[in-house]
Amino acid sequence: MGETVKPSVAQFGSRLLPFHTPGGLWGYMDGTGRVVLPPAYDFAAPFAEGLAAVRKDENGLFGHMRPDGSFAIKPAFSNAGGFYLGVAEVETPEGRGFINREGGFLPVPKLDYMCYPGYTGVAFACVGGKWALADITGKFLTPPEFDDACGHDECGWARVRKGGETFFIDMRGATVLAPSFDCADCFYGAANGNGNAVAVVGKNLTEADAERCAETGQCGKYGAIDRTGELALPLEYECLTPLSEGLMGMMENGKYGFINLRGDTIIEPRFDNITPFDEGYAGVCVGGKWGVITHSGEYLIKPEYPDAVCFRDGYAAIWNDGDMFHVDVKGRVVRPVL
Repeated sequence: MGETVKPSVAQFGSRLLPFHTPGGLWGYMDGTGRVVLPPAYDFAAPFAEGLAAVRKDENGLFGHMRPDGSFAIKPAFSNAGGFYLGVAEVETPEGRGFINREGGFLPVPKLDYMCYPGYTGVAFACVGGKWALADITGKFLTPPEFDDACGHDECGWARVRKGGETFFIDMRGATVLAPSFDCADCFYGAANGNGNAVAVVGKNLTEADAERCAETGQCGKYGAIDRTGELALPLEYECLTPLSEGLMGMMENGKYGFINLRGDTIIEPRFDNITPFDEGYAGVCVGGKWGVITHSGEYLIKPEYPDAVCFRDGYAAIWNDGDMFHVDVKGRVVRPVL
């Protein structure tokens, strides 16, 4: 039997890793595989902002637990997400809403959908197929008039679409940029790159382009703009992904690679699919199998797993044929010592 250590908030912080046993229970281990919280939970999510959503209740309810195993927010929810920027989404028999770290419940009215509040604390809510700016309680800050919306980014802007036009608004709903492109993504890159933020845009997309994009993923005529609306990258790419850690994914002849904001190819296109860089690593797919590369394009984890692999707090959780384990940033496999 492996050693079960006494939990310490100072020692383990939010770096406890959830694990799943063949018997279906969940527990938490440290980065060496030592069991810190024995498998006694029906479900255990990763820690986020010092708390983890877990289900351990005869009524099947979720609560939020500290790293020492005590509940900061007692089980009271039929479903619960992790904390992000101080709030977590939860569901109760009366409806869904958000809670703060003290467990205070902020109900939202019955909506088609409501996004997590972003960097600005302002969310988007959808009702009757139309989107509006809303506060955390779901109260509309603008009329529900947008056909589509992408939540406020790290610059405090949101991308919206109305009447066939795509433009950007601030937290009050005022238009701050109205570039003449057929489509646009949110701005990314200010928080984790070199201070620049760019948005992927597309122009002159014909119906044939849209059909080819839907069938093959090769979508042509994409570039990127800066916050003045000027092109940072020309409209010449088959596909671009958001800027992250100074690099953007791009497609060439049906394969993905990575470029910088000068348009220099940093990692040659050779992947079937990718995820943006995060914590220094990006998920890549080759032949239907996923692995992980570094900024140099070298493999940390070779493509051999069925699902995308992403790092969080220095570890990646991997499921393979019902088996769950973690891999650290040196490529070492971590399993619980039971």
